[in-house]
Amino acid sequence: MANDECNEYEIADMGTLQPGSGLLGNLNPDYFSWAGYIDGLMMVSKPGEQAQNTVRCFMLLLRMPQFTTDLLVVFYSTTEVAPGGSVAAHIKHVVPAEEATQTINQILSSLTVRSVQAFVEASGGNE
Repeated sequence: MANDECNEYEIADMGTLQPGSGLLGNLNPDYFSWAGYIDGLMMVSKPGEQAQNTVRCFMLLLRMPQFTTDLLVVFYSTTEVAPGGSVAAHIKHVVPAEEATQTINQILSSLTVRSVQAFVEASGGNE
């Protein structure tokens, strides 16, 4: 269902990655040259239902030019469950936005790539 009132999002260019910088300090800048993210809210509902739940979507794009590919990391977090929908009976607790943000930040700050072999094979190149 389309809902123009829920087109809330933030786009950020995190720029060139530097060792030990920000949320992505553990990523090796030899592999990742650039990062950017989109953080937004969307309204979703099951087919045939009018009840719309609000879901936060956080997408992080990491550029890997030497492998001609990018790494996309996506998190979804339900921020509001509409009463009367079929989902409402199954979700007992909605994680507060601040807690979800803290969890996402902790995961991103610990993100590490131990081997780039999968990217080498996917791009058909050699490291």
